[in-house]
Amino acid sequence: MADDDIDSLYNKIRNFLIQKGPSLMVDIASNIGKDTMQTGAILDYFVARGSLFKTNRKYGFSSIYFLQDQKDAALSKLYEVLNNNEKAIVNKF
Repeated sequence: MADDDIDSLYNKIRNFLIQKGPSLMVDIASNIGKDTMQTGAILDYFVARGSLFKTNRKYGFSSIYFLQDQKDAALSKLYEVLNNNEKAIVNKF
């Protein structure tokens, strides 16, 4: 993939995350017009490069992808899928 293509994809993903906030891979895939397998590889590339971030914990079957300044919003989104015991632990801290 050419550098221009990589930069273009990053800009599309970044703009999407700025507009929509932390997002699932399937939503990003739909926005950039790629299937989830391709999108997963693209997102992993940007995460490894430090351009994007992802949660270790899954929201369903997917991590949540976010920009550096969106970490709190990503964690809030994950909070929604915690069970009551996990929420109690989080609330304690």
